[in-house]
Amino acid sequence: MKKTRFFVTNVFLLLVLVGLLIAMKVPSPSSDQVLNSTEAQLFSIARAAVLARNQILVGGDLNKVLRRDPLSPKYQNAMQQYLENALRKRVILAEHQISYANYRTELTVKRLKIEAKKAEMEAIEYTVFTLANTQGDPSAPRTTEYQIIHTFVFHLQKNGWVMEEDEVFDGLIPARPGEGATPIPVPPLAFNKSDDARMDKKGGGSAYLMATINREAVVDYAYEYWGPTDADYNPAYRNFNNSGGDCTNFISQALRSGGWTDVPGWYRSTSAWWYNWLNQTRTWINAHYWWQFARYRPRVDNAMYLSELAPADIMQIDFNRDGYMDHSMIITAKDNDGNIYLTYHTTNTKDRPFWDIYNDHPNAWYYGWILLSNFR
Repeated sequence: MKKTRFFVTNVFLLLVLVGLLIAMKVPSPSSDQVLNSTEAQLFSIARAAVLARNQILVGGDLNKVLRRDPLSPKYQNAMQQYLENALRKRVILAEHQISYANYRTELTVKRLKIEAKKAEMEAIEYTVFTLANTQGDPSAPRTTEYQIIHTFVFHLQKNGWVMEEDEVFDGLIPARPGEGATPIPVPPLAFNKSDDARMDKKGGGSAYLMATINREAVVDYAYEYWGPTDADYNPAYRNFNNSGGDCTNFISQALRSGGWTDVPGWYRSTSAWWYNWLNQTRTWINAHYWWQFARYRPRVDNAMYLSELAPADIMQIDFNRDGYMDHSMIITAKDNDGNIYLTYHTTNTKDRPFWDIYNDHPNAWYYGWILLSNFR
């Protein structure tokens, strides 16, 4: 009996010792592990919200998307208006014979700040939509690709983290040039001839036969250096994304590739247009000053109607309707239905349908600039 008790006691002590050793080797979760778990939760919520929007643009069933997504209660309130806007955008695009067949989305976190019960995440969305309406049209693009910068805000509630806001930056924001720039003296585009009763414009630039534009080269350049990341830009040029935006720098590069010749002069002059290793004119990088140079040289003529624009032409936007150009884009494609597709920098975008942009900014003024075949 004594030997049996001794054996049992030793086994018990041995088990206790093993338990202590295991406990020492398997520590409780560290703060880093908890943080990583929180990051994963926040990323899952943000990604689900972005995918829900894109699924609606493709499929058009808001309720179905929200019912199927188990994470929808974590973002639905913050995203409800955004998702409804996606549904409305899909309808507007369909009215212009534009539709998306499927999509592929990548979301990359740039910055995450967590403080007690609040978190803020900045992330870059890169999405490729397959265009369903253009597959049999040789003149039209097959996909549209773009970057969007999201700033997500989350709060910790009783049932876990919940998204409260998604602030979106798609590169299309006003950028006032200042310095007393001259307002636009011409009216913006009319989207259809039935929308506008103005007289047909006079032909421009016929007296200037010193150089010619290669439209194909302009479009080819835009496709080669649009992105999708800043690392895909032409390394021969400086990047101005962190100093006011790169959109006009990009169109200037493409136009130079297509035949536009540099015009010497003071870098602040609207009569000069050049770029070198040390500096560049403000007309090279600023949307409004580019217009002043191009219109009055002249190297462009203003389009009265959307239908007049063709690949390689330039479109600019005045978001505030105050007579100042805010953003510059290159028309890179036009389909058989007359829809134009735009490529631009700042948030890197390829072949975005015009009506997609218009849906997001219906109160802006849009200006189309037709490249003159012959110019000085």
